Amino acid sequence: MIRVLFAGRGGVQSLEDRARGLARHFSPDVVADFDFGVRPFLRTVRAAAPYDVLWLMSQSPLRLTAASLGRLALATPFIVDTGDLLYESVKTAGKPAPYCALVRAWEWLSVRAPDAVVVRGSHHADLLRSLKRVTLVRDGVECAQFARRDGASARSRIEAGDATVLGIVSTISYEPQLGLPSPGWDLVECLARLKDVNAIGLVIGDGPGLSKLKELAEQRGVASRMRWMGRVPLEALAGYLGAIDIFLHTALNNPMSWVRTTGKLPLLLASGCAAVVSEVGEAASVLKGTGMLLPFDGRPMEYAERLAERVRSLIAQGELEKWRESGPEIARREFDYSNIARVAEQLIREVSAP
Repeated sequence: MIRVLFAGRGGVQSLEDRARGLARHFSPDVVADFDFGVRPFLRTVRAAAPYDVLWLMSQSPLRLTAASLGRLALATPFIVDTGDLLYESVKTAGKPAPYCALVRAWEWLSVRAPDAVVVRGSHHADLLRSLKRVTLVRDGVECAQFARRDGASARSRIEAGDATVLGIVSTISYEPQLGLPSPGWDLVECLARLKDVNAIGLVIGDGPGLSKLKELAEQRGVASRMRWMGRVPLEALAGYLGAIDIFLHTALNNPMSWVRTTGKLPLLLASGCAAVVSEVGEAASVLKGTGMLLPFDGRPMEYAERLAERVRSLIAQGELEKWRESGPEIARREFDYSNIARVAEQLIREVSAP
């Protein structure tokens, strides 16, 4: 029997959801436990004794230092699971140069100290190909759980009527390079260009940029066509996804986006939503040739024009029904936990071997 502990920062539900999604499909002889609590250093050091592998769900300095000590004392191997480029994140956020240099040094160490590194995107794997063991385990979804449901109830709650629902599911931040609340600006600008189309916008999520997004909706004259749901628990999300006809996701073409899947994409595909996604990161690979991709070169207003035309075409040509089948098919092939868990389990077996 192999015992593995998934450990990560408390309060980040997406990390725990990912860990439990993978573990749910392990073979009976691979037993997983989870630690997303406080006192991470002590708990991680102590876990080195009873567990055969530690799987760290982030590059947390406390967790990684503790896991390194556990390996030194008890030879317990550990894995680091990351979906971001830390240095690029803090540089884009405008942090001071000394802090950025410190983060770059830590990032270099954090992917070389563990026995294996797990990444979410193919480009990230390419960047780290010189390391001894790098494994691609994409963001996942339980396709059966998110299979499209009758969205009548959710549509009634958001007063959608017979309108086409354009939706985003995300934490709303503020993108300094664009000077816009993001994600979400794309949804507002798209609606502003579809005044003759019976469509509304649905925002599922909250965050520090939400108030700015609401202000933008007022300025662009689409506030009455917007619906704000706030954060929705994962177990309730499938019901709202059934109300979305077209999912929008726009990301800058930069190093941070190159390495990402965007965790919501598998959910939206599984639920049968049509989508318009910027052509960057793992989406550019998985969705190639589907018609879902739209290049974004960083000029938001020019992109908004092309986005509105794409959405108009999807509606006019009756493409929405097509994705009720095509989306789930892609999700099952590329993102279903029952498939990607096999890759994770094989890695655990390799790392835990003497």
